[in-house]
Amino acid sequence: ITPQVTGTVGSPVYQSIGNLAIPFSTSEPVATVTVTVNGRLAIVSGTYLATLPISSADAQGTASVQIRVQDFAGNSSQTTIPYYCIDTVIPVISGLPTQSQWVSTGNWTLHFKPNEWVATPSVTMNGRPMTISTITPSGTGLGIDATISILNGDTQGAAAVVITAIDIAGNASTVTFNGLSIDTVLPTVTATRVQTSAGVEDLGALYLSDKQWILTFSEPVTPGTITLGSAVAQITQPQSTQLIASFTQSQLSSVAGTQNLTISGVADRAGNRNLSVVT
Repeated sequence: ITPQVTGTVGSPVYQSIGNLAIPFSTSEPVATVTVTVNGRLAIVSGTYLATLPISSADAQGTASVQIRVQDFAGNSSQTTIPYYCIDTVIPVISGLPTQSQWVSTGNWTLHFKPNEWVATPSVTMNGRPMTISTITPSGTGLGIDATISILNGDTQGAAAVVITAIDIAGNASTVTFNGLSIDTVLPTVTATRVQTSAGVEDLGALYLSDKQWILTFSEPVTPGTITLGSAVAQITQPQSTQLIASFTQSQLSSVAGTQNLTISGVADRAGNRNLSVVT
């Protein structure tokens, strides 16, 4: 009767770089055991455990594990053991934003995609852990969302977001997203009315009249609304940190007495909105 060989691992084994262990049992005592993995000869320790060092040079994917035994009467058999998969390649993280992200207070979510199934990844922003809010199957990998609450006390400026993902074989990949900037501070503004007896003033390539105000902000902004009393200005933006508010003579004639120049809705890149009144 030929001896029978049974693998004692009943579920898939994913092996990265290191020693692959292959336990097995036989239906009777045997005289010789030979174990190969993808044609490479493994080391048999004792009678029922084979090991083989795995390197990055080994073929990736399902491994062909062959166990050949011979009993003391000369009967032999060969068995293929399933369940072994070689994976020495770190997961690849993609899908990160390609443009800079400017955020103020509130929740900020980062979406990314590993190219294979991974354990729940670790994601931090400036060392603070982010919460994995969504894991969605996406092709052969995952679509993952990590969320964090931006606070007023967070360090302003560029933030480091670090993603560490470990696949089922234990291969770890770490990626840093450097495109996030935190800005929880309102932009400030200085407003200057154009004063000229000649009626125009040369500001670089611009010629401004005495019906205009130059508004200089502490950082790049998008325009909002500027009013003088009930008059609403026409706004131009010669540069990212500067707005010019223009009024017609008719508008100024209808504004009686001392009025405030009111700036509202002007937002910086993070969405902080300035509301300022200039007398």
